[in-house]
Amino acid sequence: MAANDPNTQGSISEWNEGNLKNLRMDEAQRMINYGKRYLFDYIIDPFSKMFGEMKWGYDIYIQGIINLLAEGVSKYSETEEKQSEDIRKITEKIIKVFPPFKKSFSQSYSSDHDCYLPIEENQDKIKEALYKFEYHIKKLNDAHGLSTRNKEIDEEESWD
Repeated sequence: MAANDPNTQGSISEWNEGNLKNLRMDEAQRMINYGKRYLFDYIIDPFSKMFGEMKWGYDIYIQGIINLLAEGVSKYSETEEKQSEDIRKITEKIIKVFPPFKKSFSQSYSSDHDCYLPIEENQDKIKEALYKFEYHIKKLNDAHGLSTRNKEIDEEESWD
């Protein structure tokens, strides 16, 4: 009997991970958007499994890009995979070598706390590196069919 024969007892399912991949990619994009919005703010990470975990916005942003990379890497050529990994490492290195803030200690009559003074030149470098990393991964994912449809394809398959 054929697998789709209605006379068979029980049923046969086909697992399609595509829906879960889309959900993971959507969450990665939400992380990117959220991290970008609060790039140099210390904020509650709504994507963390630990309730109330605090992170820098750029850490959430880069994790979102890494998640997009993880979803697409199985489609990449060896060269694309190596380039993506190199760009990831360079981006992380830029954040370490060019910290976005200078940490200082503030002491007053009522409290003691750390202060973070922005280093604008470093923040610009970090923004640029993150943007290039994001652009590279999105471009690859799009080229491998993991993103939005291309306008040319939509025009060819028009209902008109």
